[in-house]
Amino acid sequence: MSAFRTLINLEYSRYGPARFSKKQRSLTVLVLFSLLLLLGMYLPGFNTSQRSPFITVALLLWTVSVGISFLHMASFPGQRNRDWVLTFPHSRLTLLYAKGASLLRHSLNLTLLLYIEAIVLYCLSTFTGRYTPLPAGELIYTLTAYVMFILVLLPIAVVFGLLASLIMRPGRVARVLLLPYSILWMLPFILIGLLNSQALGIYDMQYTAPSYIILYTAALLVVGWPACYFLMPRIAVNGLGQMGERSIPAAASSKAESVRKPEKDRHLSARSQSPFVTLYKLDSSRLQQMEKHQAVRILKLAAPVIAVAMFYFTSGNLNAMQSAIRLPFIFPVLFGSFWMLLRNSFERKQLPWWLGFPQSRLRLLLSGIAAVWVTVMRVNVVLGVSAVVGLLAGLAAGKSSFHEMTQYVSWLFFSFLVYTLALTLALGLLQISYYLMRSRALSLLFLPVAFAVPLQSNLINTYMFPASYSSGWHPDWALLGWTAVLGLPFAVCCILAGSKYYHLVLMQKNEAVRTKQA
Repeated sequence: MSAFRTLINLEYSRYGPARFSKKQRSLTVLVLFSLLLLLGMYLPGFNTSQRSPFITVALLLWTVSVGISFLHMASFPGQRNRDWVLTFPHSRLTLLYAKGASLLRHSLNLTLLLYIEAIVLYCLSTFTGRYTPLPAGELIYTLTAYVMFILVLLPIAVVFGLLASLIMRPGRVARVLLLPYSILWMLPFILIGLLNSQALGIYDMQYTAPSYIILYTAALLVVGWPACYFLMPRIAVNGLGQMGERSIPAAASSKAESVRKPEKDRHLSARSQSPFVTLYKLDSSRLQQMEKHQAVRILKLAAPVIAVAMFYFTSGNLNAMQSAIRLPFIFPVLFGSFWMLLRNSFERKQLPWWLGFPQSRLRLLLSGIAAVWVTVMRVNVVLGVSAVVGLLAGLAAGKSSFHEMTQYVSWLFFSFLVYTLALTLALGLLQISYYLMRSRALSLLFLPVAFAVPLQSNLINTYMFPASYSSGWHPDWALLGWTAVLGLPFAVCCILAGSKYYHLVLMQKNEAVRTKQA
């Protein structure tokens, strides 16, 4: 076996299915397959076309493949085997290609599962009368076109995720690229909601036909693959090559500030604050450090202006307002949910120190939830106020009547409350992951929980908002109230159960280290 193949197998074994028994792997695939099949049957509208399962799979694979690569590179500086890997007698480029190849294998495993899922979903949809079946020749043509597109897209998605090592570097270029990078990564989750809209009918457009997919595949081969070949050496030198020397800016900054702070002020501050407030401020400081990034500052200034302009120009147009009332709150809620989902990977080195605080695990868990919740809500409040300003400007300019504006404001307030509830439920539901660490059998249930986070916007679009609007329609406040009555106690139970087993994160880490050493 060649050295490069050994490196690929080593990288792949860190998260490969061989770590689990055959029974556990089969059960995981069965649970994931059943969950995705249920989501596929109930989320899309009945008037979508026969291409809908395959388009959705392509969009999901892009986001998931980028996310896997991004998470791998983002967590690499905190991994215990980082220095050991970087001392291998191979170039950084060879190590990076090995990482990319192993990540591509993981993406291909997921592709096989999702594409079989799409075919089964297509068959069930035709049997249930959702749409008429395609002729055999056209079906084979469609399957072949989308398979080729996905196989060409996956290497680009992996390299795009590896690009995170450059995006996270301090510098002007990284600050400029951060915003478009984040939008391209998360855009498919918004597109899935738009594509499943019965009113838009995008699935039936000619641009999603197999002949156009073949053209897109050729374009990716001609443009995307050479771009990846050009980027890999840059990522190896400027990204992976400098990760061994990278320190954690937030920890260094907080240490420096604590040293500069007078001793008397520190004692007064400690006496005047409750333990929970201190924990909350410590958790918030991690997010505040991110907010100091220049690209984030620019985004914080630009987002309210964009919201004002968007609601000004869409006022008076019910069809445009249908999507506008949801857009301001989607990205902040998704960010908060993903941050909570991935925080243990980002903060792996700080976990023993954090759990060593003389505070209850429930208080430690609640402080992290509160920090994320308050940060997201600050953003949503600013965007909501900006949207109201845009509606008032539209009223002053005569683009809408007073009655229409009051209806828009009621729908906007309803959307704000819906996404506030979605954020609260998501943050609470994710805490059940610590309880599921009790055994490997229970840990399989974390897959449905993790997949529910990115799909929450689709659930909201399907069940909380109508497919089309009219001037006489009003928000369904009763549905929102019943969702809160049933969901909030369940979220509280998840938090209580998770706090009891919060310490199992350390045991998972130690077990992973022993597996790698073996």
